[in-house]
Amino acid sequence: MSTDTMPRKAVANGARLPGGRLYDAAELLGWLAGLNLLIVAFTIAGGVVIGLAPALVAAASVSRARVRGDAQPLLRTFAAVWRRELWRANAVLAPFAVIALLLGANLYAFGPGGGVLVVLLWVALAVVGLAATFAMTMYTHYDLPVRRYARTAVRYLLHDLPAAALVAVVTVLAVLATRFVPGLLPVLTIAAWIHAVTAICVSCYARNDRLVEAGATTSPE
Repeated sequence: MSTDTMPRKAVANGARLPGGRLYDAAELLGWLAGLNLLIVAFTIAGGVVIGLAPALVAAASVSRARVRGDAQPLLRTFAAVWRRELWRANAVLAPFAVIALLLGANLYAFGPGGGVLVVLLWVALAVVGLAATFAMTMYTHYDLPVRRYARTAVRYLLHDLPAAALVAVVTVLAVLATRFVPGLLPVLTIAAWIHAVTAICVSCYARNDRLVEAGATTSPE
């Protein structure tokens, strides 16, 4: 089901790097490793609490550009986005962080007892995480007032359940990879997850926009 059309952020066109599949795979792994390092470094530079949201948004932004074929200098672009979006990114993701903290506190309090309540709390936390992921990628793709991203992300999550399922599967795979290969987290996992979910979300947003435009074209005046 499509949601309302929204103004999209522009991205420049760029050439695809030359080389065969092995070269491309190696280049992508190197790019992801560099992106992962930047996420960790800039999160720490912002004192973690303030630095995490803009680091995630910057990672999603450069991932979106790469998915759309725009070759940009990784360090310079990431740093520019992080600095520019330092406060707005925190404002966009703050509602999800607050709710997640409240759910986490309840899990800490009621977790030892188990039961249905604990299961529901985990489900609620997963939904909040999915909505935050959509808000993060929407922020790199659409120009909206800051206060609208959280509400729009929740609406989109409820309207496009296949996209939510894909993002959930990728997230679970990233968690499992980190669980069984712990060294991947500081080297690759965070960037690989953000790049993958950004690619999924951007593709779903483009499909949604086409559906909205097609509906507007065929609707009677």
